[in-house]
Amino acid sequence: MYSVAAFGLAFIVGHSKVSLAPRKWMVKKGVAGWWLVQLLECPACWGFHTGWIYWLVAKPDFAPGWFHLALFTTGSNFLLTKLSGLEGEDEDGSAT
Repeated sequence: MYSVAAFGLAFIVGHSKVSLAPRKWMVKKGVAGWWLVQLLECPACWGFHTGWIYWLVAKPDFAPGWFHLALFTTGSNFLLTKLSGLEGEDEDGSAT
């Protein structure tokens, strides 16, 4: 359940149409550089940060430490991205 929720968060922030306008706005207005938007769109990056923040807030029993959970979430987000076929999508949702 945790892995699917973490992947869902990464998808909503980095690939959904809901977050497309804010991501475009950030680049257009210079609020964030191109590199920051690339990090927002990276499911593995989101997994790492989701993992350590979740561990810090909830201290789940299934993870011995923050780094373990961060790496686990990175890996699960990476695998779920590959399995779902979302890796090669452009911002308009078409496959590249």
